[in-house]
Amino acid sequence: MTGSKAYVEGFEADVFISYARLDDKPVLGDAEGWVSQFHAELVNQLPVYLGAEAEIWRDREEIRNNEDFSKKISHQLESTATFVAILSESFIHREWCLRELEEFTNHAQQRYGVYVDGDKKRIFSIERMPMSRDVLPSQLEGTTTYRFFEGDRILRPTINASHRAKYLASVEDLLIDISRVLKLLAKAARAGDIAAAPEEPKMTVYLAQTTSELDDHAAEMRRDLTERGYRVLPVGDLSPRSARFTEEVRSCLAKCALSIHLVGHDYGFVPEGEASKSNVWLQHEMALERAQVSDLRPIVWVAGGEAGDARQRAFLAYLEEDDVVQSHAELLKNCGLEELKTETYDKLDRIRKDRAKAELEQAGPVKATFAGLRPAPDEPPMIYVMCEEGSRKSPPLLAMRKYLLAKGYDPVFLEKLDAEEPTLQQHIDNLTLCDACIIYYDQKSPAWLAQKLGDLRKYLRGRERPVIAKAIYQVAAGDDDEAIETNAALVLRGQGEFAPEHLQPFVERLDALSGRSVL
Repeated sequence: MTGSKAYVEGFEADVFISYARLDDKPVLGDAEGWVSQFHAELVNQLPVYLGAEAEIWRDREEIRNNEDFSKKISHQLESTATFVAILSESFIHREWCLRELEEFTNHAQQRYGVYVDGDKKRIFSIERMPMSRDVLPSQLEGTTTYRFFEGDRILRPTINASHRAKYLASVEDLLIDISRVLKLLAKAARAGDIAAAPEEPKMTVYLAQTTSELDDHAAEMRRDLTERGYRVLPVGDLSPRSARFTEEVRSCLAKCALSIHLVGHDYGFVPEGEASKSNVWLQHEMALERAQVSDLRPIVWVAGGEAGDARQRAFLAYLEEDDVVQSHAELLKNCGLEELKTETYDKLDRIRKDRAKAELEQAGPVKATFAGLRPAPDEPPMIYVMCEEGSRKSPPLLAMRKYLLAKGYDPVFLEKLDAEEPTLQQHIDNLTLCDACIIYYDQKSPAWLAQKLGDLRKYLRGRERPVIAKAIYQVAAGDDDEAIETNAALVLRGQGEFAPEHLQPFVERLDALSGRSVL
């Protein structure tokens, strides 16, 4: 199609909206039907999330026969990047809707695949009203469902402010996910690859499927985790069939460092083939099993209030009284969603630090082949400067670097390589090669300082050639309570702004023991 504004190269449209015409009849005096309003919202907002124009296609005429379908629809399905199905009873019973879904899936399998980046599906499901999992086509398995209803009522953007706010929140969730998939497809199209290169997340978190009363909370947690760079599983809806459900949950949990379980008043659904346990209970049970044989850490957040269902009351009692739950899961009660977020990120931070510590311990004392090498006479002594990320561009540190360069030293820092974060191995290599080192300390983070001092003890002791000098530079030494006291390194006390005399004891030691003349 000449002049196409599609975001993904090689496609004529970025989004194909599939719907039943009955779902687009205007109600309550609206000039347009629900689907038309939804379409307009995507047209207006998707370019904002992509940062570029996008093409969204929807057939506005009734399909009457196979000839119509072949002429109007088939080619468009082949040349569209993603597919949005607006589910309803009408959609499920409409032959042409099901054919659109089937044909898009077939074309997608031949071009880039139905999934990009491993687990992000090019098909998105919109529910205007609650739908039974049993009646959904197989092509929708594993898709993420975006719910545009509250209870049994369809969310309509024109009814009131509350409806519109919830409607727009669901639209936003959808746009974030569609834009992410389109960007991956665009990257693959530019590279000429059959699959987009996967993005490396910070860590993977399992956000358990919950009951509809807590869908908004779950969506907010997923948004927050994703925005902070965490990968969240499962990506799509879990199967309603017990064997497949169990397989999917266990597969996801095996990739996760943390699991989050939102437990409300309702019991949830019992997967087909299960005797009595709900989807919420089963996911918790499998997470607990995993936690006993791995480092997975489950968090269970329980909403306040009384459960009406006797089965749910039994589940809640089990959560509070079971010894295994108490020893392997974190149970949060009588607190809001913000408290859950705080606990989640605190725990993720602890997991990250524990893993880094384990990695350090596994590395063992460093005795690299270059550890005994001395710099050539014409090489400047290398000073490894360790600092927190937030300090890298601080005026005192920049002034210190300039001073050390003027003195003829080579100050080095951890640097990003090819847009990747500095690695532990870079840190170890710098400690192994340096002639001297300085811990630049201005963030008043005792844990960070203690970690760096631990690294000095661990890695410098294994060197064949000892470092000439090591120091802690405390940028703004204030009260005696804040003063650092240690024999592990020289403690140099600054006064906020850097002055050469602050480093004098360190420089004198370095010059004397390196055989250099003091400049």
